[in-house]
Amino acid sequence: ARLRRPGRQKQTATSKKSASKGLPKAKANAKSASVSLERLPDSLPGGRALAARGSKGGAIVGVDEAGRGPWAGPVVAAAVAVSSKSFPKGLRGVTDSKRLSEAQRELVYEQLVACKQLSWSVSVVSRARIDRTNILLAAHEAMAAAVRGVQCRRVARSASQGGGLEVRSPSAVLVDGNLLPSQLSDLPCQAVVGGDRKCFEIAAASILAKVTRDRLMGKMDRRFPQYGFGAHKGYGTAAHQAALRQHGTCSEHRRSFEPMKGFLETGRWTARADRG
Repeated sequence: ARLRRPGRQKQTATSKKSASKGLPKAKANAKSASVSLERLPDSLPGGRALAARGSKGGAIVGVDEAGRGPWAGPVVAAAVAVSSKSFPKGLRGVTDSKRLSEAQRELVYEQLVACKQLSWSVSVVSRARIDRTNILLAAHEAMAAAVRGVQCRRVARSASQGGGLEVRSPSAVLVDGNLLPSQLSDLPCQAVVGGDRKCFEIAAASILAKVTRDRLMGKMDRRFPQYGFGAHKGYGTAAHQAALRQHGTCSEHRRSFEPMKGFLETGRWTARADRG
């Protein structure tokens, strides 16, 4: 897999067919333009204190995913690596993404991808892969691919990018939740329940994954405008259910999900993308 440099977003493929050819960029809007850095909450502390076997010089990697619950679309994971020698300073808003508005998350995202003192990777697993396996395995595949991606990079030791710290053998990989991906059994992984509320690395990964997925759902909304994906992001809201009853399903709906089975009685996809 090829990793993009900070400021350029390139997905890491985790299935035979790529979920998309490229990850979409945000569109400028008045709401996001009105958000200021000063109004963002303080960032969380680094996760080294949470790491059971954190060494003095190794990188700490935080991992999180977005999109396990929706009825449509991909699942996305991100990994963020930070060196103890050069912890990012001056970044605001790297905290629980639920504390942030959509516009605030976009602003924090742009800070993170531009920061030279951390390394990051994003992985996307398609709806088709989710249905071929299951959502937990697909999420773990995305997490593992994101970590493998960030392992291929280096984290700066200083703001001037002097030298560099190999991420290939991190001190600890902090995974949000209570389950660890089996694909990462060769690394010092540690499950951290509520990790996106506890440490910088996981919170940063959470924001990268969430913003990436939201942008993908916005792109999907333009393909299938009848469902309102841009608003509900594929979750099973009342509006989404009403659209399913009216239009049937599309190729991005997860047919393996139990709530979807009531809409799949015909056994075929009924809605097509808007080519206009």
